Amino acid sequence: MKSTNHFIKSFSAAAVTLISGICAAGEINVSDVAYAQNGKRDVVINYKLTGTESAVVTVDVLTNGVSIGEENFTSLKGAVNTVVAPSATATNFIYWAATKDWPEHKIASGVSVKVSARALTNPPDYFVLDLTNGGRKYYNSTNAIPGGISDDVYKTTKLVMRRIPAGGETFTMGYPTNDPGMSAYYSYWLSRNIAMPPHAVSLTDDFYMGIYELTAKQYATVWPSQSNLAPDNQYHQEEKQPRAYTPCANIRGSSKYWPRDGHEVQDSPDRFIKLIRGIAGGMEFDLPTEAQWEFACRAGSTTLWYDNISWNGTQGVFVDGRGVCDQYMWADSWGTALGTAQEVGLLKPNAYGLYDMHGNVGEICLDAWGGGPTASDGSAVVDPEGPEAGDGGTYRVIKGGGYKTGKGECGSGMRTTSSTATPYEPDIGFRVVCPAVAR
Repeated sequence: MKSTNHFIKSFSAAAVTLISGICAAGEINVSDVAYAQNGKRDVVINYKLTGTESAVVTVDVLTNGVSIGEENFTSLKGAVNTVVAPSATATNFIYWAATKDWPEHKIASGVSVKVSARALTNPPDYFVLDLTNGGRKYYNSTNAIPGGISDDVYKTTKLVMRRIPAGGETFTMGYPTNDPGMSAYYSYWLSRNIAMPPHAVSLTDDFYMGIYELTAKQYATVWPSQSNLAPDNQYHQEEKQPRAYTPCANIRGSSKYWPRDGHEVQDSPDRFIKLIRGIAGGMEFDLPTEAQWEFACRAGSTTLWYDNISWNGTQGVFVDGRGVCDQYMWADSWGTALGTAQEVGLLKPNAYGLYDMHGNVGEICLDAWGGGPTASDGSAVVDPEGPEAGDGGTYRVIKGGGYKTGKGECGSGMRTTSSTATPYEPDIGFRVVCPAVAR
């Protein structure tokens, strides 16, 4: 990139300050936005960020007031898609490789640049953590993520997380009694302790959740000494398969238990959550609570499976037509189980853009196992934490079902358990969450 005094043309740019709903007026201010293009058509954008608060800065490029599409300016470097500190004097720079992203177009009259600042407590919808060096980036949509979320890097050495809009929301957690065909099975599933009575749950805060189940390669990148992708001779793990064979004691330790110790995790020896927190600069990564997991899985749906897919009472046949669920989940079909978990992200996501929430591998939650009916008496609750771990936290709630699980038991409100002492469970994995606060 050439220095700015080599630019052959300069155009006006639109400066935008986002304050309403983010912070008090005057705490964040974007000003002096301008850009210029050099002879190779690469672009440098400069701006000032003043006020009393750091902010997450994003950029948009518009022609005649309409965005050219975030997928057309993903080759960005500099003070963008990251946390920027305010300064009364400093000028910040964004570098855009327009020749790579928008090669057939000329940056000319009618093009403008919009620089936006968001408070750290109201960050963009997507957060990407580089597991190799701790780099943290924030994006307004999946279109803005370089290479797109299906790129292998986001299933191996980077982690993509979606902001779940749970703050201030109330939903019905547990057995979906409004689902056609489900009423006949209510007592049966409750008797097996794999469903709770429906009850109102309110959540206080938004949170970020991994869009994919944590993969074997991501796990190995965070914890190189545990990089073995074939933990036993029976079940080999490929890099982009969900990391399985991982007892909760390896994820967050065996001396700190939820909810007794809150989000504290075992400090020594190393554990996965401790290590990923270190990589992420202290961000409070953890397993999701059962309520967080179910809210994220449902994504506004109220039936057995997300996207409001309903069951007509016969395994494998659905009110929307036979095989609809096969577009969303890897699960047992009429007793013919898959031989192994599949690469993450190959099927359709839910409305929040989360993949494999039904099937593939069951996912460990923070909550200790307390049995189906005893987990709730049907009363409305706020930010439920599950029962106290009377057994020291040995058994945890598992949600979503796995590739060996029947489709009905992969539903949003279904639940099971597994001992953390079990060394190898090929169909149980996990995904991580963290607070929706930028750092």
